[in-house]
This record gives sequence, C-alpha cells and structure tokens, in this order.
Amino acid sequence: MGEELIDPILPPGKTIEQQRADPPKPPKSSCRVLVDKQFYLFMSVSQIDEFADPMSKEEGRPFRNRQAIKDLPFEGKGAVGETNAMVSAKCDSDKSRYVIVEFSMGERLDEDAAMRRDKMERFAKGYTEAVMEQVSCSA
Repeated sequence: MGEELIDPILPPGKTIEQQRADPPKPPKSSCRVLVDKQFYLFMSVSQIDEFADPMSKEEGRPFRNRQAIKDLPFEGKGAVGETNAMVSAKCDSDKSRYVIVEFSMGERLDEDAAMRRDKMERFAKGYTEAVMEQVSCSA
C-alpha cells in the first residue's frame, strides 16, 4: 500500500505511529494510528466464513449517515459513514471465505463531510485490495 493511499486520510503532522490495539488473534487483527501522538485512525481486519453485509441493519449501528460504496474493484459490498467505513470482500483462502476491513477515524473540523467520505472510500477500496493480496485471496 502506497503513501498516495494513506496520506489523504491522515492530518498533517510530524510523526505517525502505529500501535497494535490488541495481541493479534487470527482471524482478527487491529491497530491504532496516531499522528503527533494523537489518536486518529482505528483499523481492523477479520477473516470469516459468513458474509457480513455492511449495509444491513445489523451492521448499521456504528454508522452515521451510511451510504453504499459503489464500484468496488472486487466482489463484495462496502459502506461509508461520516467517520467510518466497512468492506466485506469475497476471499476464498485457506482460512476464510470473506475478508472484513473496518476503520474509524477522527473528524477534522476544517474538512467537509463529502470530501472526507470520498477519501475514506478510496482508502477502503485500496486498503481492502492490499489486505486481499496479503492473505492470498483467490476471488
């Protein structure tokens, strides 16, 4: 995953630090990203066998103004809210049938919601593709 993907969603700062949120317990891992020692981004990746629809009522609780992510470059569904996103991608691998990527980020008051949402959609698509490659998805 290149800087061109992550840079637009992070605020300007001098230092970026990644912290594991908890000990990795396959099939789920998560981390926090801090910019200048301030929490900014929380990400988690899960490998599961049942499809989790980001647009379903069961997954809607953490979303504020949820919208579907269109034109995913892989088989699956995605949703984006004002400060978070979720993508469920088909991934036939040795460990699972689906990869779930979720992240939430802090709000920047100087940025409008449409611009933030667009950046989050691009990041969700690109990051999910990178995860799928890393876990050797065949679909």
